[in-house]
Amino acid sequence: MDHKLLERYFRGACTPEENERVAQWLKQQDEALPEAPADIKNKESLKDELWQNLNTRISHEQKRKPFFKPQLFKSISIAALVLLSLSTAYLFLRERSNEKTALSWNQVKTEPGKQLTISLPDGSTVQLNGGSILEYPSQFSKTSREIRMIRGEGYFSISSDINRPFKVNTPGKSNVQVLGTQFNIKLKPVSQQLDITLIHGKIAFGTPDKYQLMKPGEQLLYDTGNQKISSIKLTDTELIKAWKDGILWFKDVPVLEVFAELEQYYGVKFTGTDKIEQQTFNGKFNKKSLSEILKLMAYSTDLKFKINGTSITVYK
Repeated sequence: MDHKLLERYFRGACTPEENERVAQWLKQQDEALPEAPADIKNKESLKDELWQNLNTRISHEQKRKPFFKPQLFKSISIAALVLLSLSTAYLFLRERSNEKTALSWNQVKTEPGKQLTISLPDGSTVQLNGGSILEYPSQFSKTSREIRMIRGEGYFSISSDINRPFKVNTPGKSNVQVLGTQFNIKLKPVSQQLDITLIHGKIAFGTPDKYQLMKPGEQLLYDTGNQKISSIKLTDTELIKAWKDGILWFKDVPVLEVFAELEQYYGVKFTGTDKIEQQTFNGKFNKKSLSEILKLMAYSTDLKFKINGTSITVYK
């Protein structure tokens, strides 16, 4: 696959035929995508390139016609100035258009203990867990679809559209490139680790260094601090998406991460956690009350809990 074609695809600059070609390639191969595309050239570099191209053309013209007429040179110079002015105007208008588009973004926040399903402009849906923040535009462009996952956890069901790639920008200068699929994104508040789990379809996870293609059933762990992928492994997708149905499912989860999830799910706050030793917890709870979960935790660990409204103190 041509790397330049992939760069255009992820920028939303492909023709319908090229979009179809890339989509078919992604469906057929399982190798990692190439390094992230370079930034689009700025206005000054485009000006330089225009002048260089014009100078080259004038030079070739002079070689073919030794007796170059001053009137012809004047015409070419005028044409060059017109072309440069048009290109500058185009870039200015494009920048102004991008600024207007940036102002039309919506931000959705879910309170701890609450869940919310959002319908995006293209018909795709995102189910947000408690304590999450998502940003999306009022309308998608004709060439791409882009949203931002700021905090928390969300389950994404994305409508297929080969002419408009879907991108979720995530913390740590990372992103998820989508064709049409279902996946889960979770930012762990304690470790600041980003967990990306692919349920169906195919996605590419982008970092400052590369794109990593994922298969259904795989979970990618990304450290938002050092901006590196720590691991890619097969996982139990039923466990990952259980929260959507009101099920809390912990499997060898550090207790500090358990407390963070309980805070997110029930809208409470744990204190005294800095004094406990690290240990893991296992349990599956189908719409159980918080007091029932804490009783089981106290039974299976050496921890005790004191509840005072929405504040819970942890001690031994």
